[in-house]
Amino acid sequence: MSAIRPPPGPHAQARPGESMPISPLARWHVPSLARLSLAQASARLARGETTSEALTAASLDVIAQAQPLVNAFIRLDADEAMQAARRADAERRAGRVRGPLHGIPLAHKDIFYRPGKITTAGSAFLEGQRAQEQSAVLACLDEAGAIDLGTLNLAEFCVGPTGQNAHTGHCRNPWDTTRITGGSSSGSGAAVAARMVFGSIGSDTGGSIRLPAGICGLTGLKPSYGRISLRGAVQRCWSLDVFGPIARSAEDAALLFDAIDHFDACDPWSRALHVTDVPPADDWRPVIAVPQGALDGLPSDLAAAHEAALRDLHAAGVRLQAVDMPDIGRLYDVTSVINNVEATWLHRQRLEAEPQRFNGSTRSRIDRGHGIPGLDYLDAVNGRAVERACFESESLGEADALYLPLLEIDVPRLDDVVFDDTRGADDIVPRITRWTRFVSYLGLPALAMPVGRSATGMPVAAQLVGRYFRDRALLQVASRYQRVTDWHRAEPGGLHA
Repeated sequence: MSAIRPPPGPHAQARPGESMPISPLARWHVPSLARLSLAQASARLARGETTSEALTAASLDVIAQAQPLVNAFIRLDADEAMQAARRADAERRAGRVRGPLHGIPLAHKDIFYRPGKITTAGSAFLEGQRAQEQSAVLACLDEAGAIDLGTLNLAEFCVGPTGQNAHTGHCRNPWDTTRITGGSSSGSGAAVAARMVFGSIGSDTGGSIRLPAGICGLTGLKPSYGRISLRGAVQRCWSLDVFGPIARSAEDAALLFDAIDHFDACDPWSRALHVTDVPPADDWRPVIAVPQGALDGLPSDLAAAHEAALRDLHAAGVRLQAVDMPDIGRLYDVTSVINNVEATWLHRQRLEAEPQRFNGSTRSRIDRGHGIPGLDYLDAVNGRAVERACFESESLGEADALYLPLLEIDVPRLDDVVFDDTRGADDIVPRITRWTRFVSYLGLPALAMPVGRSATGMPVAAQLVGRYFRDRALLQVASRYQRVTDWHRAEPGGLHA
């Protein structure tokens, strides 16, 4: 096991947490095996054309080169991962194949407990504390035979849509290392985009899977609330938290989702599947609702990318249907009530005893629950089921999903987002989470996928919002779109064959 601290980068005078611009000429060599998608790597393993040991070695090679540039990892368990890869290969030779993830190198957001390991959640508060219990998500992935390379960077205690963290050092976007990755699952987005790993599990409370996925040119699924077990992980907000995959394609995300999708009777927030959710038939013609005015006000390059994406969806057999814009602003505010109250309750003892140990922006955001009346919180919690039903009947109507932009702005630069103290949060958070936070309140599944490039060359992403517990329909729509487009196959400019 080896702990990874924030690298100094090319500017030796830079302190941990400072923006450390990387030369656009900086590149890292990516072995051909590491360039494969998860599905391609799985297929090669099945055909005997490669081994888990070779895949894991390729991932470790990329990590050694890219970590100083993007700062995606908090802890790297290289020796343990290689040992696990050799065991996976031995099992395969013996005829025991656990499934499509058997022998695939992954790494996950540093919030999931593994007995004897330290889970920091990106905070000084948890350093040195070894877990006693096992995360249900990691248990599922272990059973599926996946290789765990270590833990990934994040915004402290999952607080912050930019993904920055002054304590662990900021993650940097592989597409442009002067820009944010999105958060709070910043390390997951950076590691998958940089080809360090073949996929990752992150968490999403108001956009923390969707934002880093879309901002890093990846596909990310926020499952329906209650679909994936929360047991054995650091909480951000128990009424909104969900765990889900960040991957290079919808096909890859589906393989990860299938491995962790199950009802957990030991998790009080787990919900039993109440509908049949299987991949739709090939002749299925999905209907996508497009809110009128959703693209109004976007920069012209972002609007053009979304207009082209809608044309490509239509070419892929998707029917488009114009609908009225839902009242996103009101739902956004209600989501904030739940988020703020539950975060304050979870961290109240730390706030009282050692508030100075938090990152400044984290402290300012999780301290806001003190001023919210209890009746407002109860109204917000108790109104969710009704609001979800109204949204599905009125905003979705007969459609299978709603199409929205993921961001209303281009990907911000690290230097333009002053997020190490209380400044910047109130300005940038609403602009980044406008289209994502309300979905978390409704508990609906949502998927982010790349649909183009901005004028600066950064990924542009769309968000598909689906019906409750109809997660696989979103994966199917995204997969169809990705059959007729190549945006998900594009690699960051820093990669070098």
